[in-house]
Amino acid sequence: MLLTYASSPSCATKEYSAQLPSVSVIIPFINEHLHTLKRTIHSVTNRSPAYLLEEIILVDDFSNQGKGVLC
Repeated sequence: MLLTYASSPSCATKEYSAQLPSVSVIIPFINEHLHTLKRTIHSVTNRSPAYLLEEIILVDDFSNQGKGVLC
């Protein structure tokens, strides 16, 4: 599936400060397959400039599969 650019065309010409703060991405999940979580993490890392991405936090919202162990 190919994602298209959904923002307004005027966003493409907007200038942003070079001094943007870094971010933490929080991904809550419950009973999610490991493959799906990996795809989500890859999507975040592939679409985010490395210098802006501070961390990715996975929050298991009381899953009953795997006893909370991610390998």
